[in-house]
Amino acid sequence: MSTTTESLAPSGAGERPARARPAALFVDRQSSLLREICSQASPDPGPVVAPMRRLLDGLRAFGTAVVVASHNRASTWDPEDTVEIAAMNRRIEQALGPVDLWSVCLVDPDGSCDCARPGGGLVRSGAEALGLDVHGCAVVTDDRRLVAGARSVGVANLLEPVLGGHLPHERWLALATEHLLAEGRAMGVLVEGGPARPPACGDR
Repeated sequence: MSTTTESLAPSGAGERPARARPAALFVDRQSSLLREICSQASPDPGPVVAPMRRLLDGLRAFGTAVVVASHNRASTWDPEDTVEIAAMNRRIEQALGPVDLWSVCLVDPDGSCDCARPGGGLVRSGAEALGLDVHGCAVVTDDRRLVAGARSVGVANLLEPVLGGHLPHERWLALATEHLLAEGRAMGVLVEGGPARPPACGDR
């Protein structure tokens, strides 16, 4: 797993420049954040679940689509996996709220499919399925191969500034979630205490 360095400034240490809200946010199913969420046995919001839910709820309020993206090798795919995956999907939605698109690819055994890391096809095809320009999307991942794939199609990774280094897993998770909340404030979808309120129709 990729980790981060201690040089990351805490989210409360000054305001970040405003940044555009993505039309869709692709969350990597194989990322450390989602693995942590799926492995959490307690129904209570944990230190990773609560910040991620705040960010996603804030983005949803402003019209951003939420996509969970993953790929599996077709050669190792077992139809019985479908039951386990469906249960995991329910767990993710229970923890993080509704998902607009489950973007899944079974990678060709010959490797010709560009959805596989580091190809950017999984993000591109997901954007096309939603009728969106891929350049207006963003991803959340700590997998360097998916980072490279996102770059190849011009998509920013919100976690990229906190990759690299060698922190203990729990410390990295804390810094990563703190960073994502800071990103949410920079995008104007989060304020202290919760999601920001979109402007009313007459205020637009």
